Amino acid sequence: MILRERLTRLWRESRGTLLLILLLLTFRSALADWYDVPTGSMQPTILEGERILVNKLAYGLRVPFTGTREATWAQPKRGDIVTFPSPRDGTRLVKRVAALPGDVVAVQRGILYLNGQPQPTEAAPAPPRWPLPPDDHAAHHRGKGRRHVGLQRK
Repeated sequence: MILRERLTRLWRESRGTLLLILLLLTFRSALADWYDVPTGSMQPTILEGERILVNKLAYGLRVPFTGTREATWAQPKRGDIVTFPSPRDGTRLVKRVAALPGDVVAVQRGILYLNGQPQPTEAAPAPPRWPLPPDDHAAHHRGKGRRHVGLQRK
């Protein structure tokens, strides 16, 4: 009887916290999630180590905690940035869509060909740098004897 009373009291005291955790996990599973970018392959658009927010509703609705699609309203297009697990080790990859189903893809001498046509190889423009006013001391701060860069001057 004492055990049952303790469990009942524990449930009453912690159910709000447990509900919050369940809602957060559901949100991350079905609506949006965040990932750290593991490689520099998207530079200069996205830098290695940056954290990105992923809209999981961009292409359809999934049942939380499963891979089951409930509804689909869009398909990836060329130029979209997508995330997916690496088939090699499961690392979350961040890549730009270059080809669609049915496209013929070839790489010859470092040039990407889609359906027999060479694709432009110019780099994407670098993201803007936010200039700091000259009297701003937030650009550099010291911590534990090391210099940490915060914002960069233009």
